Amino acid sequence: MEAGKGHFEKGAWVEEKDEGPARAGADARAGCDPMEKRISEVSSLVSTSFSELIALARDLVATPEGHAHIRSHMEKVSSGIERSLSHILEDEGEKKGTDSPRKGEGPGRY
Repeated sequence: MEAGKGHFEKGAWVEEKDEGPARAGADARAGCDPMEKRISEVSSLVSTSFSELIALARDLVATPEGHAHIRSHMEKVSSGIERSLSHILEDEGEKKGTDSPRKGEGPGRY
């Protein structure tokens, strides 16, 4: 007598297929159609990814570590914008020639 894989259910031994119960359930849902199976797998991945995205957003907004991360990136972005504006203003001054603003006047005041 061969011992097969299975489990007791309500006092009776129930044989399990080689695929296992989780895989058999997925195949039954997909109707054994390869495209339905693929759609089911991708849907599961999308659902998991969306859940992870929501968890990340919550962590960024609701934790001190998230606040520090956002603050750090905002500081980098703002310094990059300031550098870009400085370069633009310097280039504009070079195009106009040696006409530099008078002392006490900021860029853009003519």
